[in-house]
Amino acid sequence: MTHEEALNRLQALCSLKEICASEAESKLRKWQIEISYFPQIINALLSSGYIDQKRYAAAFVADKSRLSKWGAAKIRQALRAKNIPDEIVAQACAAIDPEQTQTTLNELLIKKLKTIKSTADTKKTMAALIRYGASRGFEYEMVYKSAKKVLFLND
Repeated sequence: MTHEEALNRLQALCSLKEICASEAESKLRKWQIEISYFPQIINALLSSGYIDQKRYAAAFVADKSRLSKWGAAKIRQALRAKNIPDEIVAQACAAIDPEQTQTTLNELLIKKLKTIKSTADTKKTMAALIRYGASRGFEYEMVYKSAKKVLFLND
């Protein structure tokens, strides 16, 4: 595949869904395009508006917070792994609704509580809920308060 064909394929892909520069680069590697063409292709996509890091970050945050039910910490980490600049990450994460986040976390912890086999040992149950909430990317303080609320509502 030539670099022009790769550019055309990436433009078509970008028309279908949001991708970031690192995902575009990954596609180019997969298609075995010569590395020297990467900057030229990526810059062409950026300058023509096919790739927009801010737009990508906003869409990623919306999808992961609402659909995948991830917390802000996990979302930030995933965006940084995709080489999105910190200022764009912060700006995109600022759009997360704190009330919706709290509601989501409560729902997740209630579901998790139902799967814990023995809830007789409160400390172990609390620790399990906190680990689960943290693994989903929610801030520790928020998880602790929600776990406490969820655990003692069911007593």
